[in-house]
Amino acid sequence: MLTDTQRGPLSIKRTHPSFTADRDRPVDVTVNIKGDIPNRIFTLIGRTTVSIVFRAAVKEERVALSVMCRKFFMATREFDNEEPEVAISCSVVPSLPATIRVVHGRLLTAVGTGPIIMHRLPRVREVKCNNHGGWFVRTDRGLYAWGSNAHGELCIGDRPCGESNTTIRPRHVAVAGKVLKVVPYRYITFILADSGWHASGLNSAGMLGIGNTDVAYTPTPVLNSRSVTRWGVGPGVTFAWGEMGLLASGENRQGQCGVGSEEGSITVLTPVALPDKVKGRVDRVLQTAAGSFIRSGRRCFVVGRNRGFTLGLETADAIRTPVELPFPVDDVISFDNSTVFRSGRTLMVCGDNMSCKLMDAAAATIRAPTALQCPMHVTRVVLGPGWLCFRQSDVWKGRGAIPTVSGDDSDEAELGGLPLGFKLGGSVVARSAALGLDLVTDERRVMRCEGDGCCPP
Repeated sequence: MLTDTQRGPLSIKRTHPSFTADRDRPVDVTVNIKGDIPNRIFTLIGRTTVSIVFRAAVKEERVALSVMCRKFFMATREFDNEEPEVAISCSVVPSLPATIRVVHGRLLTAVGTGPIIMHRLPRVREVKCNNHGGWFVRTDRGLYAWGSNAHGELCIGDRPCGESNTTIRPRHVAVAGKVLKVVPYRYITFILADSGWHASGLNSAGMLGIGNTDVAYTPTPVLNSRSVTRWGVGPGVTFAWGEMGLLASGENRQGQCGVGSEEGSITVLTPVALPDKVKGRVDRVLQTAAGSFIRSGRRCFVVGRNRGFTLGLETADAIRTPVELPFPVDDVISFDNSTVFRSGRTLMVCGDNMSCKLMDAAAATIRAPTALQCPMHVTRVVLGPGWLCFRQSDVWKGRGAIPTVSGDDSDEAELGGLPLGFKLGGSVVARSAALGLDLVTDERRVMRCEGDGCCPP
């Protein structure tokens, strides 16, 4: 029962007769008082009406609620005007963008143009997304999760039934001890509690490091992880940074873990067989489909399957112990069986050269890293499926099988008379926008050249 200090009790009334019978039809919820609603908003604790709407929506999950009262709109306007502590926009389904906001420690969500829902949770401290429809909220009283749970990555105990398995509202995650940090990936989640690291999710090759290859539906202690401070998860392999240096677990049939073992799966975090001077100084690990690049300063080691000569070595064998490349590496990207290295101000390429996307050469595969004679200052490089693009100042130029966009008159159009086959079909602006070149953030695909750029003329 709601109360107005001047007009007495207020009541909430269901105006649609089929509130429970017809779950697919919208329902209007109105606040009824005698006489007109006064300009002065009736006295309620802030956001109370929004909270009532959420509780009603939970009971009938598929019912759309619209609130016909000033309090709701005032609360909505207040949320819109106040500066959020967290503001995240995502789009798991392109036609249904989602908005996540935290205002004064309270979690609010909205899907598409739907109503704002305030979730009744303890004070929110952190919000994380695994970029695959899974959300995690760390509060003063524990961890909550909701969204896609295809492989048990939400840690809530449900046995998932595939991609369609979804939890529509936040559920508590049971972890031994206070939750200090959550590190979510697409199908794997790591949780740091005061009792240690725990993991949940896909574990077909032992990627969780829990000692077996069984899927974990609830947070399970990660073995040999007490000193771990950082994680890196790629195709079938997990890397961890700890006091013993770089550790790895997961798929190892082609030596992907780099531990020097012949075992097909490594189910416990094991030190990677790097030189002693490098073990505690690994800056970055870039994982490809079946191999990895391990960088320590300007030294770069490769391990795993050298499919298509993408690892920069002229051997097609599986590399089970990390091998150092014979040239300094300042950055590296690898995608679609092709690799680009940056060494000083020089770009070097190797791997798949179909459609001459890397350089004008008769060979479909470039076996050894070869310097790219690029006639311009390059500030950014992006690898795509069948193409390679460069940015010079504010202009994008590229080569290879660049896809066409709507309105192109021809499949390919030479730009600016550039040698070496630099071509980009249609309009530069239209193509760069269609490919999203300025928006690419995948570390496997994008390289930024600092300072004066690379490949000076």
